Amino acid sequence: MSALGVEERARWWRDLLGGETPPRVTVIGDHGGLAGFLIPAEPSRDPAAVERTAEIAALNVDPEQWGRGFGGVLVRDALERLRREHWRAVTLWVASGNERAIRFYRSIGFDFDGARGVDDNGVAEQRMTFDLVPFKG
Repeated sequence: MSALGVEERARWWRDLLGGETPPRVTVIGDHGGLAGFLIPAEPSRDPAAVERTAEIAALNVDPEQWGRGFGGVLVRDALERLRREHWRAVTLWVASGNERAIRFYRSIGFDFDGARGVDDNGVAEQRMTFDLVPFKG
């Protein structure tokens, strides 16, 4: 989303929030200011997703707040809520080559599942998955 201009960003927000059932938006702040937000898609917007799979549609933390743990709090909170609501897995798409984001998601437990694509802005991306229901062998 960072490559979007003002008009495209406004359209993205209108499309996301203006649907029949607007998504839950979780925000986190520090000293009265917004530090970041997370928007889940429930269910996943991915047509290849298996039943009871949710998606992290957007995660954004103010770059001035990076390294302070806000992103981790947002993602872990979302994963715990989705687990309580009996979702089986969570996916997200990350820009190929965005090593900072990849390290972050891997530190939480996400891993690549092999799916690749190109977003609406022509950016190559890869899907990462987190299993909410651990394998019980």
